Amino acid sequence: MHVRPANAADVPAIMNLERETASAAHWPKQHYDRLFPSIPNSASERCTWIAEGDRGRPPEVLGFIIARSTNDECELENVVVSATARRKGIGRLLLTQLLAYAREARVSSIFLEVRESNQAARRLYEKSGFDIAGLRKNYYSDPQENAVLYRLNVC
Repeated sequence: MHVRPANAADVPAIMNLERETASAAHWPKQHYDRLFPSIPNSASERCTWIAEGDRGRPPEVLGFIIARSTNDECELENVVVSATARRKGIGRLLLTQLLAYAREARVSSIFLEVRESNQAARRLYEKSGFDIAGLRKNYYSDPQENAVLYRLNVC
């Protein structure tokens, strides 16, 4: 398994994974298409990485992570691992890629929000050094649920 930067050709696979995962942030196709602009926006940079299995031809997309970096902060916007590939370290691998990017880009902190009930993701974030920074009441819908805010100081 390896991690690589995503590209526009990965959008269908990203969307398939996202649709399979009820707890994922569900975005319209246009939102994913905007991850790969023909002219980069210097004020805000989106970073997307794919985790692929090495066995298939073409390799199977097992997960992805999307983050947005603005000035010295980074927001983890979406991370999804295929249901068949969970609990195999893929989420940690993708998060490690984001942390390496953040250190290289001299990002001071990474923040995110996650469904209060998503215990697996919350354990991953906490094991990776993220601290709870707050709670947004009734932030999510379908079903309605609180969001737990996390923050990691990188530098």
